[in-house]
Amino acid sequence: MEIPILQSCENNKEPLYNELKSFISPNKELLEIGSYTGQHAEYLSEKLKLSWQTSDMPENLAPLIYKFEQLNSLSLPPKHFQVVESKIEHNINNTFDYILTINTIHIMSDTEVKTFCHKIHEFCKKDGYLFIYGAFKFDGEFTTQSNAEFDLWIKSKFPKGGVKNFEDVRSMLNGKNWNFKEFIKMPANNYLLVFNR
Repeated sequence: MEIPILQSCENNKEPLYNELKSFISPNKELLEIGSYTGQHAEYLSEKLKLSWQTSDMPENLAPLIYKFEQLNSLSLPPKHFQVVESKIEHNINNTFDYILTINTIHIMSDTEVKTFCHKIHEFCKKDGYLFIYGAFKFDGEFTTQSNAEFDLWIKSKFPKGGVKNFEDVRSMLNGKNWNFKEFIKMPANNYLLVFNR
């Protein structure tokens, strides 16, 4: 099986490690939502010394399953996790110390983002952290012309998607007892949003 390699994952895995290590303690459990190629899981699980749960939509699980079964390069068997209009479909039974999602919010519809924000606490321990990585608007405005062009590209692939407004995401998560800690500027006009319970 040919496993896809995304250059964007290769580019951002070290910057992500440099920021996440300030919040994460070793020998704990992390749920990654939208693992896709598993590149972040392979690199960051070893560097951060975590038990790393990969997950994705059913149609995206094949590379993760192959890596786990054939290459033995992921720490836990991949799981199904999918945000739909009014619920989260999954086969995950435990809660985690950390939740991380990378470049997924902008491909979701507004309703799916609302579902994500209202239900994601069900998968996290009470003192846990939530990390959201990607492009965001602030006060409804794009931070760069390239992000505005990225928004158009997303909508051409995912008609209900688009770059989301940071304040909206923060407000919805605050309503579910997530405390906003900080946003960290990352390469290529991305941000890492940090919340804890």
